[in-house]
Amino acid sequence: MLAKILASLSQAQLIVCSPGPGGGYALSRAPHAITFQQVADVFEREDPSPLCPFGGGICGVGKNCALHDKLVEVKQQVSTFLEETTFEIFRAAAQEGALAENATVRPPKVDPTIVPTEPRESFRVRKRRPV
Repeated sequence: MLAKILASLSQAQLIVCSPGPGGGYALSRAPHAITFQQVADVFEREDPSPLCPFGGGICGVGKNCALHDKLVEVKQQVSTFLEETTFEIFRAAAQEGALAENATVRPPKVDPTIVPTEPRESFRVRKRRPV
């Protein structure tokens, strides 16, 4: 699986490979020149469908669904994050021992004494049964 991911990134010219003993992978450009959006473009496809994800027809035609405005806002926030965030944050964390300014990542606080009694709910789309 990892080999396929690295091959995809290499084909997109985001990383370079040095084969053989002592070889490995490295970014093909400076960390500040590679955005998260460029990586996402390798693996994700934008859904051009104008259909509302909650049914009811084509989004933007007629009355908007109850979540329309919020979904547009979230999509824009994610897009801005991916376009403006570069791999410089990782370089800074590795070389300077701290995350770059305005990029603080804090692990969630977990109480080790609490054990879930039920499996976590999944929000993945359920597979359809064959017709």
